[in-house]
Amino acid sequence: MTKAEIAHHSANAHQTISRILDGQKTIINRTSESILRVTFEDRTKPEGKTNATGTIRRVQALAAIGYPLEEQAKLAGIHPDKPRHALKQKYIRAETAQAIADVFTRLQMTPNPLPSRAATRARIVAQTNGWLPPLAWDEDLIDDPQHHGYAKDIAA
Repeated sequence: MTKAEIAHHSANAHQTISRILDGQKTIINRTSESILRVTFEDRTKPEGKTNATGTIRRVQALAAIGYPLEEQAKLAGIHPDKPRHALKQKYIRAETAQAIADVFTRLQMTPNPLPSRAATRARIVAQTNGWLPPLAWDEDLIDDPQHHGYAKDIAA
């Protein structure tokens, strides 16, 4: 990662980063914290895209309570293939992530009430793959790749 990229992603001046890399002995806490928050992912994230972790978890969690991926897409107003596509990506379009997050917020406390083969199949696929239900995720941590949800027996 270049000095310019570190400066940009940490919101520090390029000169500040240069001085630190040239051996400056002291550094303000606020500056060090902002630099430490910079990750390699910041460098590789395409413009207009966001980390797919939270979206993947939301899609999987809704499947665990009976919402097939196609139904999730319909409710989100997005192309039917987008939820399935999101499951395989590291980054997705921010608009897609937001649309799925909105549906998740609306449905996370409501298992699919419609008895259908698709709903049953969604639950089976989720269970087979070990996908956690919505209550397994803390809404403040669902997007955090370091958080792994709570035990199924607690959340189910």
